[in-house]
Amino acid sequence: MGSSPLDHSNFISPRCRLYLRRRHLQQMETNARGLPEEHEMEDAPMMRSDRGLHDESIQSPSLKLDPATQETEQHTHYKMLPKKSKSRRHALIKCLVLIPPLAVSLAILSLNFSNVFWGQPSSNTNNILSALQFTAQLHASLIVASISAMVLSVVQYGLASKRGVPLGFISASFNVDSFFYMFRKEFTTLNLKYVILFPCVLALALLSGPSSAIAMIPRLQFWSVNKVWADKGNLDFKVYIQTSQDGLYPETLTAQNSPPQCGGANASILQECPSFGIRQWVMDDDISSGSLTLSINKTVNGDWVRYLVGQSTGVFAGTSSSYSSSSLSTFLGNTLIAYDNYLRGFQSRYIGNNDGPGTMQRKAADDYSNLRVRYDLSFRTAGKEIPTRKPVVEAQCSGAPANSSTFVLPHDVMLLAPSTNDQTAPTKWSVSASKYSDLLADLNSTIVNSSWIDPEQFGSFKPSLGAIFATPEIIHGQGSINDDRSPFSFFVCTFDARWMTTKTYLDMATNSKYVYDSFPDPADAIYGEETSYHPIKDISATHAFIDESWANLLDVPWIDSLSNPTATNRSTIDMIGQKCLDKHSFLNATFGTTYKPLDDGSLYRVTPDIMTMYECLQTSLSVYLTDSLARTQDSIPAYVVIEGQVHPTDSGYPSKVFLSQSLYGDPQELLVERRAFTTNLTKADFEDTSRFTEIHMKVSRYGYGYGFQDSILIYVSAVVLLLHATICFAYLAWVLSVGVYPGEQVVTVGELLVMGIQSGKLSGAGDNVTLKDANKNPKTTWTGRFGLRYAGSRGDGLSIDEDKGARSVILKKLDDWDEKEDILR
Repeated sequence: MGSSPLDHSNFISPRCRLYLRRRHLQQMETNARGLPEEHEMEDAPMMRSDRGLHDESIQSPSLKLDPATQETEQHTHYKMLPKKSKSRRHALIKCLVLIPPLAVSLAILSLNFSNVFWGQPSSNTNNILSALQFTAQLHASLIVASISAMVLSVVQYGLASKRGVPLGFISASFNVDSFFYMFRKEFTTLNLKYVILFPCVLALALLSGPSSAIAMIPRLQFWSVNKVWADKGNLDFKVYIQTSQDGLYPETLTAQNSPPQCGGANASILQECPSFGIRQWVMDDDISSGSLTLSINKTVNGDWVRYLVGQSTGVFAGTSSSYSSSSLSTFLGNTLIAYDNYLRGFQSRYIGNNDGPGTMQRKAADDYSNLRVRYDLSFRTAGKEIPTRKPVVEAQCSGAPANSSTFVLPHDVMLLAPSTNDQTAPTKWSVSASKYSDLLADLNSTIVNSSWIDPEQFGSFKPSLGAIFATPEIIHGQGSINDDRSPFSFFVCTFDARWMTTKTYLDMATNSKYVYDSFPDPADAIYGEETSYHPIKDISATHAFIDESWANLLDVPWIDSLSNPTATNRSTIDMIGQKCLDKHSFLNATFGTTYKPLDDGSLYRVTPDIMTMYECLQTSLSVYLTDSLARTQDSIPAYVVIEGQVHPTDSGYPSKVFLSQSLYGDPQELLVERRAFTTNLTKADFEDTSRFTEIHMKVSRYGYGYGFQDSILIYVSAVVLLLHATICFAYLAWVLSVGVYPGEQVVTVGELLVMGIQSGKLSGAGDNVTLKDANKNPKTTWTGRFGLRYAGSRGDGLSIDEDKGARSVILKKLDDWDEKEDILR
């Protein structure tokens, strides 16, 4: 009488027994929820058709249930759901999975947009970088998880909608980072909308890992410094050179481009004069070696290491070739070094603040920190940037016999454009031998005489300069059929000088001073235009013509000894020719050639290779002219201008600062002067472009940092992270607008999977989906739309409990969906 329904198992059919067991489990669940028990026997199997039952025979063979748990498992697909919640707070709590990756993305993006300098390398740097790499990988996993959660909620939302979703798209949330999912039939058979959108989601998930690492891990490089003043307020340190734009790199150099003392007898030992480097080049045996393959890289001593680079152009016509060399202008390096020294020596007390650290460089010097700074130099006038240039000189020499009436300046193998263009190539620059009759007096001696050839006599198409050397008769036997094999007594040289664009910067590393040149190879000027062997480069070179007055500053008296500097009657150019003669020829009374036998018993100058004489003159003169041009601007005054607003602790100093001083001066002099100006120059003077040109110093420091400088990949990573953040915000806005978490009726993916497995025949026998059907007709299978529906709608025959607010849910095929169908939303 008081037994449970299970006690009558021997008197009822198996189907009734199954129904009673199911109802008993539902009763237990209802009691656990505190709801009143209620049975509806009219839904018993003996009172209705078999269509609503889920027989064991239609379960998936791979999910055959254990008899002990079969009854419980069969019940799980009748999930008793609560009434729908419209709480936005509840919906937002469901979206918390998006917050951690979104917050990290915004944090690291803010670091990069703010150009934060992280620090210099230290002993603990590797440990920190390893931790950041681990964090970046974790962040990438969170991004993928958030994308998967958003796609899953979209799938769940679609399942609860009227239209449902295609069967092939239900598994999309599990494959947001799977590249191979796009090649499966369940995806390739979907509509164009899914085929276009999902690859974008896949790309976002796959790129999240590298994007997070690029944006989160600081990069080791030079980072721009916008403010070198480390104290309160702001001070700008600008540099000006007292010359106009045209005066920086004059097209024609005259004696006025050098100090007056550079024309004196002792000019070759004065550092500010263009002839100062002659002693080094005359005494350098490598330069005068005359090797056809000679490539030099010489250092010029001074406050910084300057390199002079030269090489043969590699083009020959008979016995003729050419040689080119280049070097940085010395004032560029001098300015860079002086600017760094000034910033390191400038103290806050010089402007009335006794407690401030001063400049960034000064602060590092006080703290003994290893500050590595780089200065990139450029010129500006009227807000326009002027390219930085350096000299490059190409030289070609050839010989002529003693009976020559005219001398032709060779340029047939010179490569600097436009020396080889259609208008210049056929041009012959010739001079009469009578103009240089004073050189003929010593042809029978061992002395070499020389003279410059003024290029102005050749009109608009002219070389930069020419030179002629008269030597004792030199016997040789080389040359082609068309070459003159007569003994040579004259050597004529042609020079093409240019101002070649370059980029100059100073790298202060561990107290070492290195001034770098972006285009050290003189051939860069030759191949500034694209050829079949050399790619095009962003290089231009303007002419530098040498007036006879400036050329005479290079041909000053030679001084034998620095300890007893006495001028001799030999000039510096004579000494170059003399060294080449002595090194590449010798006196002989018996040795001759086929074209000039020696049978009179007299001594003659003989050379085994006349090309070595050419190469010696070309190399030595090219190097000397390059070095002289590099010293041209050394005597031009340069000033540092300090301007800004500060907060002095000493009331005797103004808060508004404008100071100017020689760049090469001592900043401590400012403390003594206590004046607004330490020179007679005003701000208006420095802004006068006809008198001054600004030398802009771009300061950067070496270390780890965040930013978009010098990196393309950081832009890619920022776009990926911003796109993910935008999608997250849009998703959150959507959740707030609908007031419910999309798909909240399905709590877990596992429950959705069980519903799909145990929903039986769904709505009819024709709705069965098997693997065999999918292989035969995948498009029909995977594009079929499915949705979640309350049981009992449209005659499903499953129980409905409207009063208790709980209804059973099944996964149903929706090929013929109806707007009146009892959907979840």
